[in-house]
Amino acid sequence: MTTHQEFVGYTRVSTDGQRVSGLGVAAQLEALSRHVAGVRGVLLATFSETVSGARGATERAQLLAALGECRRTGATLLVARFDRLSRNVDALRAIMTADVEVVAADFPQANKMVVTILAAVAEYEREQIKARTSAALQAKVARDGHWLAPEAAAARLKGVDAVGRERAAESVQGRVEAHTATIEATARIMIAEGHDTPTKLSAALTASRTLTPADWQKRRKLGSLPSSERKPWTPTAAMRLLRKLREREQG
Repeated sequence: MTTHQEFVGYTRVSTDGQRVSGLGVAAQLEALSRHVAGVRGVLLATFSETVSGARGATERAQLLAALGECRRTGATLLVARFDRLSRNVDALRAIMTADVEVVAADFPQANKMVVTILAAVAEYEREQIKARTSAALQAKVARDGHWLAPEAAAARLKGVDAVGRERAAESVQGRVEAHTATIEATARIMIAEGHDTPTKLSAALTASRTLTPADWQKRRKLGSLPSSERKPWTPTAAMRLLRKLREREQG
């Protein structure tokens, strides 16, 4: 009689936007399905939640439920990537030393030492993302004197008087740079969440309704831009953005 390996799946995204769009969860579920099919196993159940990777295991109700199901059935906990478990080194180490086998679909050969090293790298990257995002926001506030959503900023531009309009025109380049900084900060967060290829990043940026530079310029000139006229991010544009971010990392 053939015995099939049994798995309990766990997926995690960090924001409600990722949960609603389905981009992060769908990719993880696909990775779980591919792995289970590849080893001719059985997926008993899947637990999903929206919570920051910085949270400890005790603050993650669905993760605790998945671990409990693994203990109850003797199944292996399956995740798409180890950073879906946690970006906190201590939390991941605690999970890995528990009485449950854990496998990541993208790196099934990893042992516990490798996982701990990967967790340390993930935690370092999380701190770097926070620092870069904070720096981008501070730069926008220092440049424009405020931190406004794109729609609010457009309304503010539209409502200023003639003198204000002249001053606004003089600061267009600064606003372009601020929008660019916002795009880059958003992209870094998405990349950390696994949208690290041109195709994945372009889909994530489009789903989050992040304006392309061309659409931002068009809306700045017209005062508004209907959703039906917005262009989606293309893999080519996302590739340029990825290349730019990597060059800055190396520089």
